[in-house]
Amino acid sequence: MSGTEDSAYFASTKANAKLVGTIARLVRNAGLDYHGFRRVCVQVQERLGLERPPKRLQTRCPLPWDGLERLYNTIEDTARLQQKIMLELLFYTEIRIADLVSIELEDVDLKRGRILIAPEDAEDQPCILCPEPFRALLQAHLRASGNVVWLFESGRRTGNYSPRRAQQLMKASIQAADLPPGVHPDWVRAEMRNWVSRQGLPETQLRLVSV
Repeated sequence: MSGTEDSAYFASTKANAKLVGTIARLVRNAGLDYHGFRRVCVQVQERLGLERPPKRLQTRCPLPWDGLERLYNTIEDTARLQQKIMLELLFYTEIRIADLVSIELEDVDLKRGRILIAPEDAEDQPCILCPEPFRALLQAHLRASGNVVWLFESGRRTGNYSPRRAQQLMKASIQAADLPPGVHPDWVRAEMRNWVSRQGLPETQLRLVSV
């Protein structure tokens, strides 16, 4: 079997399932625990001369402004209000994804126009300042949310969105905007904040600060 044919064979689901079953039986019969199995895997990799492939370089060059405009329109055209709010916070502020999905309804202060990111007694209280247009979106979302705990409910038993699900939503928007392949989402976020600022759009007032 040639190298190409060999790769195609082991890429098939049936072949993978058979191989996994064989390895699982060997590990079970040997009585290996998690750490023991990891040590064996490392030794097998060394014996076979397998090396981790180099990481693909992520694009860090300036992004085309027409592509950023397409991303802006993609966010604006997002049908689901909850996802639109999530995308605006992700692309127009520097909030961490883990902090975003951890926001509870009680953290939203519409009267003061802000969203708290940490407990009130934190030494530096980070919050997101919400300009009027965004505040109206929040208000509409809160009215439709009902009796829930999290600002962004996944609709599943787990309650709030997972960081992974939020990342998938962000990446889907980047792909829909047809931005250059390989560009890192964090770089897109930075470029998008710069683009919004250069355009003088109201979203510029949506920002993460410490009070």
